[in-house]
Amino acid sequence: MALSEQAEQDNSIDKELDDWQKSLGHKEDNFVIDARLGYRFIPHSLKIFLKVDEEEGARRIFKEKRSDNENLSYEEVLANLKRREKSQRERYKKYYGIYFPELDEFDLVIDTTGKTPEEVSTLVIDWINKKSHLI
Repeated sequence: MALSEQAEQDNSIDKELDDWQKSLGHKEDNFVIDARLGYRFIPHSLKIFLKVDEEEGARRIFKEKRSDNENLSYEEVLANLKRREKSQRERYKKYYGIYFPELDEFDLVIDTTGKTPEEVSTLVIDWINKKSHLI
């Protein structure tokens, strides 16, 4: 059973991850975290949202051939991605009353569709450099 499916049945999974993020934000500084709700649990952070077209996201996952999808077709990967996204949106609404993603809560939003990782990282680094000059 995938973690999202387990979390639908057992809210302690989300609570444990959320509490860990909150704790990390209080104890640590100068770190990078990939977290869907990190913007809510670590409010004093720079919040960057990388979005991607659903089909492109599925293509990227399919190309990786990770152990959890190595025998799946592109269509199955896309269906799994849609299912996971729906599950997460429903849980975030139920637990926190939010409609993820709340793009206006982020400091920077980048549509990565059609961009290489290098292009995206350049955009992020340039934005951070500009931001640091304003402080």
